[in-house]
Amino acid sequence: MYSMHKEGSDIMFDRVTYKENAKVVLKRNYWSCFIVTLLVALISGIGSTFLNIEYRVEQLELSVEQFNRFMSVAGPWITLAGIIGAIISLFVVDMLKIGQARFFIDARHGEYRPESLFMVYKSGYFWNCVFVTFMKNLYVFLWSLLFVIPGIIAGYRYYFVEYILADQPDLGKDEALALSAEMTDGIKMDLFIMELSFFGWSLLDLITFNLAHYFIAPYKQATYAEAYAAYSRGKQYYNTDYTGYYGPEDRF
Repeated sequence: MYSMHKEGSDIMFDRVTYKENAKVVLKRNYWSCFIVTLLVALISGIGSTFLNIEYRVEQLELSVEQFNRFMSVAGPWITLAGIIGAIISLFVVDMLKIGQARFFIDARHGEYRPESLFMVYKSGYFWNCVFVTFMKNLYVFLWSLLFVIPGIIAGYRYYFVEYILADQPDLGKDEALALSAEMTDGIKMDLFIMELSFFGWSLLDLITFNLAHYFIAPYKQATYAEAYAAYSRGKQYYNTDYTGYYGPEDRF
């Protein structure tokens, strides 16, 4: 049975309910959820491969002379690979993550539409979504420069940005970041513990050489969407006037 939270300004973070509701979503149509998360994971992997080339080169056991000789030849190509990786991450992966959020928002109501993965490209607000996610990532990076903890806190402060854009792709940077900051106020540790509650599944992922990750990802994403739904409803942040690519019938 699908559990619902009571509407109101103050709600209790209930990861058990979110995970139970996520299981209901998966039982209805697991394979659609699997395909969506698999596509995002595979494309994310391509972007990461380009971005990690420089790091992998640094791990090679080369003398200073060998390293300099190697970089004189491969350096421009490594730089190009990094640029390609950054472009894939910003213009493709981050946009697909917004579409993934939209998919799981819709799945809560029994609507499984893999095409939601590409909603940003069809919404008319592509550049706005690119800018907002770029600024989000930039802020998290800058906070990370102040040591690890501030960066982690910033990451949880903007935890719901992709979901907010999935619901309202026309929302500006200041509004989207402010909404996420307010929604996560007081629940950052709860979000951390919710992610930590998948630790047992992560061990299975380790044992299976990352293969289990692809089957666990739908469960995680469905759970995160439940948390967003609870707080967007409870604090009444969902847009009752949005009439973009996804119409009013697709909102919460």
